[in-house]
Amino acid sequence: MVTATFWGMSAGGWTALAGVCGVLLALGAAIVGGWQLREARRLRIEQAQPYIAVYTDPSPAGSWVFDLVIKNFGRTPATNIRVQIQPDLKRAAYGDETVALPAMIPTLVPGQEWRTFWDTQLARKDSSLPSSYAVEVRFSDAIGKPEYCLRFELDWEASTHRDVVDVASFHDAAKALQEIRTTLKNAMPQGALNVLARDGDARDEQERARFEQRRRDLGPSTQASND
Repeated sequence: MVTATFWGMSAGGWTALAGVCGVLLALGAAIVGGWQLREARRLRIEQAQPYIAVYTDPSPAGSWVFDLVIKNFGRTPATNIRVQIQPDLKRAAYGDETVALPAMIPTLVPGQEWRTFWDTQLARKDSSLPSSYAVEVRFSDAIGKPEYCLRFELDWEASTHRDVVDVASFHDAAKALQEIRTTLKNAMPQGALNVLARDGDARDEQERARFEQRRRDLGPSTQASND
């Protein structure tokens, strides 16, 4: 009995090889599918976790004033937030005083921030204080993760060597109104306000009467020339 072959392999051999290839493909698909599921789960967890960032931000009081900000950019609350900064955080604007930080922030919900005044651009430019600071922030989430640890670097070099354009804001308007209030208060004796009132119609009538009287005083010749 003669058995047909193809490339030196019988039909039974090809069938067996096809079965092996099918098993390998199924195994590969299972591995890829499992990896995709694990990656999707990891991405969901990362997207749902809190993310605490520590950075400097221009203050609403002015573009030359900088605040230190601790903010939750994540999608879930962060708890037990502790920030360590080296070297010690100081501000030059008030004689190199220490910037007080909380030992622990109990909770920051998504989008919530804690901020404090750090320093001014002008004071920092002429200061001998360090320009670079290493930040480590540790926090937990609300779903059981015990602790996250993130590190940042704060550097004043990028802030002290920049040009700024100030734009008037509601803060400036409130400050101007406060100055006007203070000026008026100081100008009024015992809280009294002197008001000068003018009757425009009466004054205009007086002007017309004086003009007519002047025409009469000048005589007929002047009136004729005017006619």
